[in-house]
Amino acid sequence: MKGQNRESGIDAIGDIPWGTHFCQFYQTKEDLIEIFIPYFKAGLENNELCLWITSEPLGIEEAKKFLKKAVPDIEIYLEKGQIEIIPETFFYLENGAFDSSRALNKGTEGFNRAINNGYCGLRSGGNISWLKKTDWDNFTGYEEKIDSAIGNCRIISMCAYSLDNCNATDIIDVVANHQFTLIKKGRRWEKIESPKRKKAEEAVIQATKNWEYTFDSVPDLIAIIDTEYRIIRANRAMAARLGMEAKECTGLTCYRAIHGTDGPPSFCPHRQLIKDGLEHTAEVFEDFLKGYFLVSVSPLHDLGGKLIGSVHVARDINERKKAEDALRRSEQHARLKLEKILSPVNDTYDFELSEIIDVPVIQSLMDDFYKLTSFPAGLNDLKGNVLACVGWQEICTRFHRVHPETCRHCIESDMELSRGPTPGKYRMYKCKNNLWDVVTPIMVAGQQVGSIFSGQFFFEDESLDYEFFRSQARKYGFDEDEYISALEKVPRLSRETVDAGMAFLMGFANILSQLSYGNLKLAQSLAERDSLVAALQESDERFRSVLENSLDSAYRMDFQNNHFDYMSPVIEQITGFSVREINAMTINNGLLNRIHSDDRPLVDQESAQSLVEGFGAQEYRFKCKDGKYRWLADHFSIIKDKTGTTRFRAGIVRDITEKKQAEEALIRSENNFRTLAENSPDIISRFDRQNRHIYVNPAAEEPYGRPPEEIIGKTHSELGMDPEKVKFWESHHEKVFATGKPESMEFGYISSQGVTIQVEPLKGYNFSSFRGKIAYKLNPISFRYY
Repeated sequence: MKGQNRESGIDAIGDIPWGTHFCQFYQTKEDLIEIFIPYFKAGLENNELCLWITSEPLGIEEAKKFLKKAVPDIEIYLEKGQIEIIPETFFYLENGAFDSSRALNKGTEGFNRAINNGYCGLRSGGNISWLKKTDWDNFTGYEEKIDSAIGNCRIISMCAYSLDNCNATDIIDVVANHQFTLIKKGRRWEKIESPKRKKAEEAVIQATKNWEYTFDSVPDLIAIIDTEYRIIRANRAMAARLGMEAKECTGLTCYRAIHGTDGPPSFCPHRQLIKDGLEHTAEVFEDFLKGYFLVSVSPLHDLGGKLIGSVHVARDINERKKAEDALRRSEQHARLKLEKILSPVNDTYDFELSEIIDVPVIQSLMDDFYKLTSFPAGLNDLKGNVLACVGWQEICTRFHRVHPETCRHCIESDMELSRGPTPGKYRMYKCKNNLWDVVTPIMVAGQQVGSIFSGQFFFEDESLDYEFFRSQARKYGFDEDEYISALEKVPRLSRETVDAGMAFLMGFANILSQLSYGNLKLAQSLAERDSLVAALQESDERFRSVLENSLDSAYRMDFQNNHFDYMSPVIEQITGFSVREINAMTINNGLLNRIHSDDRPLVDQESAQSLVEGFGAQEYRFKCKDGKYRWLADHFSIIKDKTGTTRFRAGIVRDITEKKQAEEALIRSENNFRTLAENSPDIISRFDRQNRHIYVNPAAEEPYGRPPEEIIGKTHSELGMDPEKVKFWESHHEKVFATGKPESMEFGYISSQGVTIQVEPLKGYNFSSFRGKIAYKLNPISFRYY
């Protein structure tokens, strides 16, 4: 309903949506006529049922008379019942007292009549001059209910309050329970937004933006998946990895989109969550997404506690895997270096096989060997890492090496075969996945550094246990037919063929074992160099990671060509321009021209001054890619070379738009307060912690006996109040400062002009309040504490 705007008929307001609940503060009958007549005229002309609850100073017959001047055929509208003008006794009162249930029922009846009779909605308005002080709390509660209830209904409601009958606390109650307020300044009506309502709406909008920003800015791959494996929503990182936009992911079946399969794999964490409703985490390798991922799923429930899906988070751990490998290499290098220092020059070292052989060359030789013989082979180090291979079977690449458990079987088999084979001979072993493997060692300087494998075959004279393989397919969630089809492709070799093939591979292993000690030393030196390079790269990556995950954008500008040689990616979130687009801009023709013309002179001045001082700080409005301006804060330093030539400007850019908006909102809030305070017949004051007046409105002049400028800055003692009364007064001040809660007080004293003043307590709101009497009745006097 909120999106359907209606003509209000009031110039100060313009169009308003259904669900609007606002109020008017008036002082005269003419004020009521100026607002109510155009308000109901617009409702009648736009096919709305109108309900006018009127009371003094504007009676029913007067209301009809003035409405007829604006709507000449008003009698027609009255006759067909499109507008009712009724007294407050018919709508609000029961036995002379306000009855909230009666008013709510009457309003509901009016709304139902509007809908049932084909009107667009209900427009109501009422003058609250009849309200007694004893009914005030009950009525403000009713107003609060109305404000909440009509938000999603085709209803517009206006309430009019007499400014002369409301004290400061009353005014605050009224403003808090309406979306905005109409108040007359001179001859012009002005609309004042409710700070409470506006703040709540802004908080909801900001919370939604924060959630969306966080969801899409997280580098992890996140998807919300229902119990039917459908993707409900995917973040930007997940969509990008799947090669599509986020909205295109919605509705896709997750296992088809991510794994390219017709069903969820057995190790799928989401599948396990659906079974037991618990959180699950698994480390998986997904070829379609190109790498290793740490996958975690957390359950989602509806309000009734029913499981409706999960939040699926996949964290790319390829860099972690690389870092772990790099750490292992680094530790190996450190050991080699230490042993080199402590051992004689002809002693041997522990080293990695990959450091002393040319893996691509070995791979090429194995490829040629396989083309001639169709004999599978592989080169492994002592940790089970496959350095080169050829002839691997589909049953291993598509099944055994993909599933985490069967992959562990493969690695365990490799490690078992690597232990203790005799140089110049080979060892046979049937792996836990039930295929034959064969191995011969590679020795350097008397130590085993790796192995040459053959395997993934059956002997031609053995029979296959098909039931074993079928049960294995079912156990690990493999497609049974595809698995058996891959099994049929496994080669069946004679024992003579295996002997001949391994004879060649043992000779090949012997050639590798004859590597010279000089090559080993060279490999060692290169490894140490690589370690230093890796450490430098790691340091650089850590630094870049800090910059690129900051909400601020770091940059460096080269004065030689007026271009940026670095800009962190977050600049796109701030300005809408990618790093590539920023780098393509020239400073003079691109970026500076996007600075607001009002801010440009100061930016130019501060930039010139920074060349002398060596640093600078600027705040300016920048025109972003969407055409909107955002406030940026730019803190930077000037970098010079050894000759004193200015080379670079390096700095940090921060988006401070929200900070600026908050400052502007604070100013508007203060102005709104002053508008109410300066026009209020009540006395409103503010005190500081030293009990000095820091603000009084014009209404304070009469009871204080001096103008506001003579009151401000003085305590009650300095204004002539009796010391005992001052002590009593200030003790209440201290309670307010200590607790932050309103205080009420009651006492009498003789003013400096010799007039007796009696003070009695009133209900506190955000203020502590009191009412004073000086030989005649005064309006309430309210004090706000800070």
